[in-house]
Amino acid sequence: MIDFNDILLRQFKVDLFEKDKNPYVSFLKLKYKYDYSDICYIVDNLGDKNKTINDHIYGCSLPLSINELGDSKVLYGEGKDAFEKEINWSLLAIRKYSKELQVFINKKTEYEKALVVGDYQKANLILDKIEKEVCISLWGIEQRFILIEIEKGLKENTKFLNDINEKNKKWFIKRFSHFFSLKAEKELSVNQYNISLARLLFRYIESDNQVDLHYYNFKLNFLEVEQQTLFPDFLAIEGYHSIIDKYISLIRILQLSVLENDKDKKGFLDSRIYYLSKKIQDFNIDKLRLLIDTSFQFDFKAQETDLNRLMALDYYTNAEYEKVLSLLDTYLLESPLTIELYEVYLKSIILLNKTFKPIGSDKNSFQNRILKALYGILLRDDSMPECLNEIRKIAFNISSISIPS
Repeated sequence: MIDFNDILLRQFKVDLFEKDKNPYVSFLKLKYKYDYSDICYIVDNLGDKNKTINDHIYGCSLPLSINELGDSKVLYGEGKDAFEKEINWSLLAIRKYSKELQVFINKKTEYEKALVVGDYQKANLILDKIEKEVCISLWGIEQRFILIEIEKGLKENTKFLNDINEKNKKWFIKRFSHFFSLKAEKELSVNQYNISLARLLFRYIESDNQVDLHYYNFKLNFLEVEQQTLFPDFLAIEGYHSIIDKYISLIRILQLSVLENDKDKKGFLDSRIYYLSKKIQDFNIDKLRLLIDTSFQFDFKAQETDLNRLMALDYYTNAEYEKVLSLLDTYLLESPLTIELYEVYLKSIILLNKTFKPIGSDKNSFQNRILKALYGILLRDDSMPECLNEIRKIAFNISSISIPS
């Protein structure tokens, strides 16, 4: 009996080793002209011993040092179904490095909690583990800038930037690092950052380079929603980066694509998100499945944290404000990313005619800064404009954090 997969595999090997005489051409065809199941079969049967093969399929997905960042070959093509092809090619790398990604996702949550409550020693240790057990990434560099600025100030921030520029000469890594450094600066306003970014983007406007213009806006202007016609280009360019950065960008693009509510894309997106859920355990994927109203089986499991949220809301609805404070005084420190409960906590304080006091051991933590600013906004006193600016600044500083809902 003829095995169609084996025929495809033999044909691809002929193209790769004899006909094309250029692996880039062969893998470009693999990416854009084959179905995903066929790509998986071919890749699995090519083996993972050949560096040339791995470089073209996965790039440098697990860089072990700063100088290795961006050291990848990117397959960049086009077609009427480029969005689907780019999503599938991204999933190929996630399929390969799912174990490493799961380590990252688990540790990322713990890191974000430590960062928000002001436990910077723990946050640094978690970043060390991510870099040791998974890889170096642009995401990790951004977090280092945040921690260095908080703990050591602008001088060390600048020193770290110079170290990166010395170790990695790739212009786009330097560009990302420059803006991560700016974004972390305590004294730099959001408007000042946007002006600096505008200077960069203006170069691309003048040269009519729409892809780079919108890609840098997507990566660096974190609070803006990008036009979705260029998402295939963004995913292709992500091929330069680590598996951590590829995954983060893929999730964001999937979120924006689902929110677009395009009926023609829904079936494809639903199937790809379902596939992703089989490889990775991440609440962001669960949220996507709920949002798209998946047609695949989905057993959403409530956790103890969900029950605590419901209990706090129940107490608040019943005007049991002391119980709200009793529960959330502890819960917010254990689950500091539940930002939606900050307002419930503060409104309970106000309704009891009490004054907000910082929680936890660091009164200047991101958590306390958010609570203090929201408190001022809810009081609607003279400090309200200042508090609104503080919220905007914090949202910008820690925009890379995933907030559960």
